[in-house]
Amino acid sequence: MISVFISDSGHFLPIDFTGAVTEKGIGEGVNTNFNYPLPRDTQDDDYCTALRKAIEDIRRFDPAYLLLRFCTSIYGRDNTDRTFISLGVDTFVDDPMSTFKISRSCYTIIGQIIADLEKPTLFVMEG
Repeated sequence: MISVFISDSGHFLPIDFTGAVTEKGIGEGVNTNFNYPLPRDTQDDDYCTALRKAIEDIRRFDPAYLLLRFCTSIYGRDNTDRTFISLGVDTFVDDPMSTFKISRSCYTIIGQIIADLEKPTLFVMEG
């Protein structure tokens, strides 16, 4: 299993997780956790740069099964060949709860970056 978090620096919930770059996992999970904390008001280019770095971590780990949440987490387990996208668009510039400023057009770019993993993909919209 690998976990990759792209989140608002210092504002990640739950409370016991800070999202710091130094959090690499514990026990058998050491070096399977990758954090990309970004500052408030992060915009398209910086978010996509972090996502591309996260994708490189995923490629090195080479998981066959992925769960992706925009802005928060990517999980991989088992030996199945599927990608699930938990689509929470709380990174959107016009979302009143957002701390990021991701434009509508950037979601197409994000989708292409994820598609470049060349895994079957399922998007699930969050509530």
